[in-house]
Amino acid sequence: MKLDAPANDSFDDEITAIGDEFVDEEVEGPVDEQFAPALDASWDSSGSDYETFNTNGGFSGDVAEGPAVPEFLPLSDDAWGSSDADVQTWGPLVEEHPNCPDTAAGSEIDDKSSGRAWNYWDPVGYEDELASPHCVSRVLRDLLDLTKDPLTGVYIATVEHDITRFHVLMVGPSGTPYEGGFFHFLVQCPPEYPMQPPRVRLMNTDDETVSFNPNFYDSGRVCLDMLGTSNTPGWSPAYSISSVLVSIQSLLTDKPYFNDPYWSSDDRPQDCEAYSLVVEHETIRVAVCDAIEACLNGSSLCPPHLREVMLNLFMLYYDKYEKAVESKLELTGTDMRDPLFFQTYERGDYQYQTLLLRLRKLKGEVEALIKARGEDEQ
Repeated sequence: MKLDAPANDSFDDEITAIGDEFVDEEVEGPVDEQFAPALDASWDSSGSDYETFNTNGGFSGDVAEGPAVPEFLPLSDDAWGSSDADVQTWGPLVEEHPNCPDTAAGSEIDDKSSGRAWNYWDPVGYEDELASPHCVSRVLRDLLDLTKDPLTGVYIATVEHDITRFHVLMVGPSGTPYEGGFFHFLVQCPPEYPMQPPRVRLMNTDDETVSFNPNFYDSGRVCLDMLGTSNTPGWSPAYSISSVLVSIQSLLTDKPYFNDPYWSSDDRPQDCEAYSLVVEHETIRVAVCDAIEACLNGSSLCPPHLREVMLNLFMLYYDKYEKAVESKLELTGTDMRDPLFFQTYERGDYQYQTLLLRLRKLKGEVEALIKARGEDEQ
């Protein structure tokens, strides 16, 4: 999927990203005092439509700072909310994703009014759905809570004109096969939110060919009770956007094989290790190399701010990427077996030698970009 139109920067002053830095010291900024009254007013505006709310009662002009991201790239002013601070965590908004509904059997519902069939769990395809005032108010409150209590390794950028749709960049935690991977989720809160759960889709699955986790399907579907995407729906209106993101993040474990309910931690240790190898390889191939290449060539589906976050963090994680690949070069050409399905993985074999070359090439390109931007600012 590619975006056909350039990103729209018309709402640069809105709060559009929430995140934290990669470095050990965590920096949390205060919430602007003027932001809270705007949120409170939204709860009293149930009679207004979304367009009016978005224009007069939204985030515009009210800034809440979250933890910072280390700045390696000399970022342009239009990519960040302010040039007064060294690094900010909000950026410009972007247009909707193109329509690309999943067609897996048994996972669709019919929209008779439009004659189209959508996956009930998939935010892609619901671009024209109108947000309710109550949904908007609740989402605003949830996002404000995230500015006060940000999640480690999570960055958020909202979609233009619709605060109920947003992009989430989740960085794989250290000590796991996902370490340093950039996992891009599209989230939409339906009009019934919080009575109904958000719709969530993992966007970077290499054209629906890669499953990073027993709970992350290659279609992009995230299988969680609280999302209503498992056999035991468990959503509660007491849950929030933060609750959903924490639950998704908890799936990025050091032994993802045991996320499958059929296996316990005492079962098949050799299969657990084999599955982690597959996940690590595909994380570096798809969630690192493919993701950074897309940022550099302009084909990334992430908003500009999240692209900058990825480029910055790529340089910070680079040594770990290279070390992980170099330690497994001897596996190049061997079968990539997925033990969850007892078959050779679709990708065929491990490509560590190719990954090493790709990583080094990408490092050079990012360094060249940093140098070019520095020269432009002089």
